[in-house]
Amino acid sequence: MNLRNYLILGSIAAIAALLAASEVMYSTMAAPPDNSGKGNGAGNSNPDDSASTAMLFKLNRKYMDYHDGVFKVKAGVGNGIAPITQFFPQVANIKVGEKVMWYNPTRVGEPHTVSINGFADIAGPFIMSNSSAITPLNATANAAPVIIPAVPGKTVGVVMNARSVEPVVIAANGTVTYLPPNANYTMNGDEKYINSGWIWPQGQTPPGFLNINSFTVQFNKAGVYGYVCEVHPWMTGKVVVR
Repeated sequence: MNLRNYLILGSIAAIAALLAASEVMYSTMAAPPDNSGKGNGAGNSNPDDSASTAMLFKLNRKYMDYHDGVFKVKAGVGNGIAPITQFFPQVANIKVGEKVMWYNPTRVGEPHTVSINGFADIAGPFIMSNSSAITPLNATANAAPVIIPAVPGKTVGVVMNARSVEPVVIAANGTVTYLPPNANYTMNGDEKYINSGWIWPQGQTPPGFLNINSFTVQFNKAGVYGYVCEVHPWMTGKVVVR
């Protein structure tokens, strides 16, 4: 089911609850280089919190996963009691032509995105052409659209943003292309925006959302590519391509 076919209103409150429930962890620690010459991961050090940095140092080493030109990155780890909202490893060192695959291994239905070269709000104001026709998809739901003040004569509602929730690429010329779930994308290197969509743990995708469990990008140009999770903006990582 494609999420673009539905207007999911009133999402701000639900997203706020999701973020409030998440454990925020800002400190990171660099992992030592892998002398094998194949991929390795690292994070940014924070000397002010030795306990957290030591733990993240161990996790970065523990979750190193590189085989046959594919570097795997976990989007979050942990369980429903103590989820850790970080990428592991936080830095992927690969060679030109190799791939990075992100996946969500957590045991709680909490999504993450991999958003490269840009950021999209997960919800925002949209002009509604016919506000009287906006009704809950579930007629028995205790729900109503969020309508905000806007330009006179216009009705503006808060709607989830498909460019955050779904896999999408915006090319250098501005062309917008939606990708299939669990996309395997070959990067040109000049894209304005690349997004995985909301990546869910296996078997935990809610009804109405695309069943996305992974996102893979092949990097064909050397450089440093930063990325962020749009659901948890403190979650950042980068891919170093040599």
